[in-house]
Amino acid sequence: EEAEMSRRVRETNMPLRLSQDEIVAHDDWRKWAEGFGDLPPLEGWLGAPLVSRSGSNLGLIRLSSKIDGSFTEKDEAILVQLAQLSSVAIENAGLYERQRRIAETLQRSLLPRRLPTIDHVAIAARYVPGAAGAQVGGDWYDVIELPGGNVGLALGDVVGRGIGAASVMGQLRTGLRAYAIEGNSPGAVLDSLDRLIDRLGIEPMTTVLYMLYQPATHELQYSIAGHLPPLLILPNGQSQYLQDGRSLPLGVAPGDPHPVASTTIEPGTVILLYTDGLVERRDASIEDRLDELKSVAESGPSEPGVLCDRILGAMASDTAADDIALIALKSQPAAERAERVNIVKTGPTTLEEIDLK
Repeated sequence: EEAEMSRRVRETNMPLRLSQDEIVAHDDWRKWAEGFGDLPPLEGWLGAPLVSRSGSNLGLIRLSSKIDGSFTEKDEAILVQLAQLSSVAIENAGLYERQRRIAETLQRSLLPRRLPTIDHVAIAARYVPGAAGAQVGGDWYDVIELPGGNVGLALGDVVGRGIGAASVMGQLRTGLRAYAIEGNSPGAVLDSLDRLIDRLGIEPMTTVLYMLYQPATHELQYSIAGHLPPLLILPNGQSQYLQDGRSLPLGVAPGDPHPVASTTIEPGTVILLYTDGLVERRDASIEDRLDELKSVAESGPSEPGVLCDRILGAMASDTAADDIALIALKSQPAAERAERVNIVKTGPTTLEEIDLK
């Protein structure tokens, strides 16, 4: 039960300093002090309110049982100053957390809620937010069902963090989907997206990777604007990065064309796309981390969902500051059933699976 002196500090937003004699002389204060049982006398009590910028009470700091006598005016002045500094820190922490929740809600609302069912492919996607205390980033992904049974795979990362990055991410994802549905090549899609960024005056640059896969012919076309290379995991277990079709990030040189590369893959090949949060660490070079990803992918299962889980378990740290987006697509012969799985990691150690079959 809250002591009467604490309640008075919170209700008045004024400090309160009491000597032991004043505590004994007040019935409510004495009863509270007697609740300490056989402990020595309190030797006074001192409390200072925690007050927000708007004047509302956030709590209090209270002290009792000073070792060398009763609390003094100097003690009160020091505690009041500490309470003022603490009030600012507490309020700023609350504002930061509210902004983070808004940005994360915005980001999740702009990511696909489910993946499309497309013949002859199995697809899995993962999104892992950064560790607690990190601002929400601009990682995003999309899987687009195109005419003729074709599939568009998009993955991007907006430079910057917070609500601004999340809102830009939403604009780019919407724009890319619109250009892709028109049937444009990957290079033309990124050309149009680059022009959109220039016209809208979007300042943060963004890395984007867009792929067009044709299950009927197993042809893969792709264009990479400043993004990390996608990884092909072959049916024999070997893997290779796709290094062609590269250009500068979007927003850096509007008007420069984005080249397109193409290759034909075998049925059973897995295409893996990922953002830099998966492989970038301060204590390791990017080359070593890419080699590690390659090794994990080669030793992992071929089912996209299970493979993504294995990669995240081996590569992603619970303390990583950056978000992670991951897509895996497996090409299948016509006789095999397509699968669609969308799993979002909602916490540092918990995976929540959404069955969309």
